[in-house]
Amino acid sequence: MTWLLAAGLLVGLQQPPGDMPPDEEKVKEEELKNLAGSWSLVSGEKNGEKLAEEQVKKFRLVITIRDKDALKIEAFDQANPSKPVMQTNFRIDPAVKPHDPNHKHKWIDLLRYDGGSELTMPGIYELKGDTLTICGCDDGRRLRPTAFATKPDSGCSMLVLKREKKAGS
Repeated sequence: MTWLLAAGLLVGLQQPPGDMPPDEEKVKEEELKNLAGSWSLVSGEKNGEKLAEEQVKKFRLVITIRDKDALKIEAFDQANPSKPVMQTNFRIDPAVKPHDPNHKHKWIDLLRYDGGSELTMPGIYELKGDTLTICGCDDGRRLRPTAFATKPDSGCSMLVLKREKKAGS
């Protein structure tokens, strides 16, 4: 028993406090803050085909924090910027687990409601500076993409967005 206690203390002493895993809630809270804001579409594709330039130019997203677990996303058409063409909620999991082949990217899930029940469209995302890339599939199978790409008849879409600068920035 004494040996087990000593071994436990020794292991505890070998791991400095800074090496402990980060608090997942704080990581998620920070990521939600990083995602919040206005975004313009730079490029996109669906089922392996690039979106037309006129579609790209008129598309804009506004992301706001709904609560500690979810984001509210509103999509706008530049022709009518005061009325969203789509509103939905997303949940995120910003953890990346390189050892898990199914979790090499951050997860984002679109939440839709159909007849009172919640439907989830699984996706992945990457935030690098002021560029946000989102890829999701809505093919009925509810499978999460494993890469930032789409293929013909995959039911997958990918958006590359750029953060809009705030006035005066």
